[in-house]
Amino acid sequence: TDLRRLRGLVPVAVAMVLLYRLGGAAQPLIAALAFGCCAVALYPRRHQHRAMWVASLAGIVVALGASGAYEAGLRVVLSPSVPEGVYVARPRSTPRVGEYACFEPGGLDAPAVLRLELASGHLPRFWYRSQLMKRIGAVRGDTVSFVRRADGDHVAVNGEVLPSSLVHARDGVGRALPRARLPLTLEAGEVWLTSQHSRGYDSRYFGPVRVAALRCAA
Repeated sequence: TDLRRLRGLVPVAVAMVLLYRLGGAAQPLIAALAFGCCAVALYPRRHQHRAMWVASLAGIVVALGASGAYEAGLRVVLSPSVPEGVYVARPRSTPRVGEYACFEPGGLDAPAVLRLELASGHLPRFWYRSQLMKRIGAVRGDTVSFVRRADGDHVAVNGEVLPSSLVHARDGVGRALPRARLPLTLEAGEVWLTSQHSRGYDSRYFGPVRVAALRCAA
């Protein structure tokens, strides 16, 4: 009986592999299907099967709802780098100072310094497949420089010091942080990304970012 029940899971396992290869909104279904498979394999009683599959269907509904909201452009941001809340993403446009942008740190268009920090493990691995939200602080033609203050160097754009722009030498666990090479004037196709948090990881460490690395405006 146990062998027959396990054989019945083979088609579901094949379906899970196919869903994974499809990618996109199909992938959240995998966790719910896996949950149902475990229910069948580990709980032999019929009423337990029913309860587990109901929970699986609820998981599918929640996963599809979250995926649909994401595809529609809704982004829930809980990072202190920008004001927390729900953002509406739209296709990337001509960058403007003060606008928020979705930034892909693991993309091929990301700064080499940032990709090196990811490869070395100094930054969270999930950033490879994530989009971070940052504020655009400077665009083409703006001059970015360091300004020395009593507590250290701050970043200034066209001579005006940005808020929360203190450049830290080390991160929260004591590892040395990279540092942008300033002063510089941004060229066509470059932007300077900022955070509202003093400890935010932004262009003060990895330098200007190519517009091609921005995945959306928000």
